Amino acid sequence: MKRIAIGLVLGLLVTACVEPSSSAPPATPGESKAAAMTQERMEQILSDIASESRGTPGMLDFTFQGVRLQCISDVRADRMRIVAAIGPVSELSGDQIARILDANFVTSLDARYGSSQGILFAAFLHPLSALSERELRSAAKQVASLARTFGSSYSAGSLHYNEGEAL
Repeated sequence: MKRIAIGLVLGLLVTACVEPSSSAPPATPGESKAAAMTQERMEQILSDIASESRGTPGMLDFTFQGVRLQCISDVRADRMRIVAAIGPVSELSGDQIARILDANFVTSLDARYGSSQGILFAAFLHPLSALSERELRSAAKQVASLARTFGSSYSAGSLHYNEGEAL
């Protein structure tokens, strides 16, 4: 019996490691799933949707929907992030902290509120090469929305996951 249980567990582990994930969003028309996102392509897309942009490879400052954003990327680590500074963490009230935690669970979609070095940010983090153009455009919208709606709806967009429901 013990050998059967071990065999089943090993079989499930192998299957889980080999089966392709189906949770990735569909590619936009004309976008190949095999085409890896590059730092240059990502920065060009963001510059195209921005009202203004400037920076160097790996650090792009841009304005999108009236919000100042930064895209920070590291090709060697295969990571990227889009962030918007909101303000000092030390100035947050208890109610704001509670709303941020709720938003990260319910209304922030793929972006999140987080802090670094005493500053509250709206942020989206993702592996660079696996990022699609559709996800990138959505990320900029979500981060800008979280920054704009801080203090009111704390929302990354119109879709809210199980709003008001406790698990």
